[in-house]
Amino acid sequence: MVNLICRTTNTLFSEVAGVYAATDEWQLATIGGAPVAYYEGSIDLGGLVREEKTFFPINVMVQGSQLLYITGAATGEVYTDVQIVSTNPLSDTDLLWAANYQLPGMNNGNTLGTLTGQDLQTIVFGQIRTWVVNSTVTTPTLVNQDNFGTNEGIASSKLFYYRILTAPAAGGTITAYPSAIVVSGGLFEEPELERLMRMKRNTRIGV
Repeated sequence: MVNLICRTTNTLFSEVAGVYAATDEWQLATIGGAPVAYYEGSIDLGGLVREEKTFFPINVMVQGSQLLYITGAATGEVYTDVQIVSTNPLSDTDLLWAANYQLPGMNNGNTLGTLTGQDLQTIVFGQIRTWVVNSTVTTPTLVNQDNFGTNEGIASSKLFYYRILTAPAAGGTITAYPSAIVVSGGLFEEPELERLMRMKRNTRIGV
């Protein structure tokens, strides 16, 4: 059994007088309008490629505190927290749409899928959580959680990990705490043609 571990730092995502900022290695992505904050990490799998091995995920666990602390938001406002493990890097378009329920790899055949080149086979694991601000408690209420992805065998040289947050309200903040995703699986040898086809599927398509 092999464990691949992807970690994020905590962050404070804030808006002050129209200016957005995120702390602790988080970045902003925008294509107009309010941005999303995201953390990007990666795992080097080059050794597996050199040994001609394929990693097959068996189980994925999201660990750490998933609680968001939100200030300055009105009762009923909705926020999303998305975590994705992919064999491809995600574009700003992918990141923004993912935070708005248009998940990478779930848009095959339409304009978004064509522009970003994501296919569901490139998404190893994803999770989207929906939070709603509650007037009776100081933390938002988790109202929905969905998982997606294929757990497809991995023959690529790198895995990319993202955590994405929607923007806070004007003058507000969102605090997210450190988290990790642990991808557990096994290493196997495949016939050369099958492994080469898998390597092709693991790479960006349509761009």
